[in-house]
Amino acid sequence: MIKFLRTWVLGITILALFAPNTTTLIERIVGIVFIVFLLLPVFLIKDNPAKFDYLVVAHRCKKWHFTLLITLQFIFVNYSSLFYTGSSTLDILSLTLSNENVYGIYQQYFSESNIGNFSLDKIPAILSTFFFKFIFLFICFSKLKTENRKFELFFVILSALIYSSFALSRGTFFEIFEVCIALIFRSVLFSKNEFKFISPSRLLFVGILIFLFFTNTLRRFEGVEEYLANSCITESFCFDSKFYSFPGSYFIYILSTYFSMGIFFISKVVLWMIEENIFIAFPPFLLNSFAFSSNYGLVEGMCNNLFVCKGVWIPEALVMLQLLGIPLLFFFTWIVLARIKTIERALGSQLGTIGLIAMYYLYIFIISLPVGRFWSVSSANIIGTIVVVLIFFLCRVFSFRLRTLR
Repeated sequence: MIKFLRTWVLGITILALFAPNTTTLIERIVGIVFIVFLLLPVFLIKDNPAKFDYLVVAHRCKKWHFTLLITLQFIFVNYSSLFYTGSSTLDILSLTLSNENVYGIYQQYFSESNIGNFSLDKIPAILSTFFFKFIFLFICFSKLKTENRKFELFFVILSALIYSSFALSRGTFFEIFEVCIALIFRSVLFSKNEFKFISPSRLLFVGILIFLFFTNTLRRFEGVEEYLANSCITESFCFDSKFYSFPGSYFIYILSTYFSMGIFFISKVVLWMIEENIFIAFPPFLLNSFAFSSNYGLVEGMCNNLFVCKGVWIPEALVMLQLLGIPLLFFFTWIVLARIKTIERALGSQLGTIGLIAMYYLYIFIISLPVGRFWSVSSANIIGTIVVVLIFFLCRVFSFRLRTLR
């Protein structure tokens, strides 16, 4: 996965540098320098030809285990869809086929039902979301005892489709993105040749991902004309009209609104800190009060004072910066990245499939640092991370290996 992280960082920095939007060159460079420096160990870690055999540590399950888990997963997805959108999975499929604006329906129901505010009624839905996601990850990182590759892939794909149906119910791309990362992670972990990172099948997979991304985004608008007319995602981040004649330029711009917006936000905050006082970002928790200038933290203060954030993603790096400050953010990120292969081996050898799920959460967090809150915005991710960390420490304390349970 180190090669994937390198490719990811290079891809989003190139996109941020050359995307046809109205951000200034200094804004692009400052954000890119910050992210590259933050994730610098990714480029310094040496590839180890002695690959750890994750196929050995993965749990071996029977077909009826997978069948039972997928049945439970469908029940949990249906319950979560009903709670968050007011429609069942089958209703959502019907709305999608009729080309309805599912995202708009979801936003209206979410607002009218006041789901955004926490209540005790929300706990079962949060747990349901955690369970159907955890089931997908368990199936994704497990193997069948019979070593039947076709059946194994069938169960993985079926579970992925059920999980993706929750994204369909809300008209969002978040769950599809997570599914894609999990499938790429599985492909790399269980591949016999770790260093053959780019292959025709993976390139085809990336192409399908991009197609789904644009299709899902287009469904939020009444038609292609309205979609293309949406030229500003937020202040100072608009489509640059100089590129109208360049083929495919608008689609590159749309990609940049999702995957390089975080770098733009980081640059704006860093430039603001340099102008005000860079040392306000050094002590932990100080930015929780936006440098004592208001009653809200860096993220809220940024969206209210520096620019209008609207509905775009805030990068995970700014969330962590708000809590840790610059020195601790860089220290902890560098330590984790420098020891990431040791962490992988410890988790895999101790916990088996549960360890592989823990690694997935770790990589989702790293991927989110320059892009968006793919980890901290999801209750299911936070609960899942807490669960696997607790299991790991309990196993360490009692000298127990989950991977022996076959």
